[in-house]
Amino acid sequence: MLFSLACSVPLGLQCAPGARSVAGLPFGGFARSSADLVVRRAPPPGMEVKQSTITMPALSSTMTEGKISSWLMGVGDKVDAGDMVLVVESDKADMDVESYEEGYIAKILVGEGEVATVGAPVALLARTEDEIAAVAASG
Repeated sequence: MLFSLACSVPLGLQCAPGARSVAGLPFGGFARSSADLVVRRAPPPGMEVKQSTITMPALSSTMTEGKISSWLMGVGDKVDAGDMVLVVESDKADMDVESYEEGYIAKILVGEGEVATVGAPVALLARTEDEIAAVAASG
């Protein structure tokens, strides 16, 4: 019996990121048995943890990556839209980066002194303070 390895499978199960079939095919490949699937249970309806990301912005038309000079806020801090959250060193200058979302910083994905490509997530935001641990664990 073949099981389709897709973005979601029946009975409320979702393929884990990076799940591959026995043949090493990415999503859309086929597994030979249910043991070949890496799955995680989806949260019950209404119990999803809301999160958003802060991404590395393009601070100039030629910028392809940026180095985080410093974080102005840390894990657990409340962020409002418009708050400056980090300083990015680009190929031309150091600039403060603001958040376009509000929430609580749950996890910093790219530390000070590290480089991220434009558009890559650099931090995760939880919607509420109570969801910080769950969002941090998911990312």
